[in-house]
Amino acid sequence: MAEVGGAPLDEVPVVISSVGALFVRLRLAAAGSRNDGQAFVEYVLVLSLVAIGIALITQWGLFSSAVHASLQRVIDELQSAGS
Repeated sequence: MAEVGGAPLDEVPVVISSVGALFVRLRLAAAGSRNDGQAFVEYVLVLSLVAIGIALITQWGLFSSAVHASLQRVIDELQSAGS
């Protein structure tokens, strides 16, 4: 009987098909984890943008309050100087 690498020839296709199936499974698993990683990065980017937006809105509120207070002081000074 013919042998390849110490195995009977009729068992070699089974081993090759098993290795091929394993390779296909590994490729599919890698593709799935790549998609999961991409989804995770997208979630992180969206959450980062939301956090930056909230920070900007908060700072804008503080900035507008500071501008309003400064303008009110100028108005008060002008009114007191005119009296």
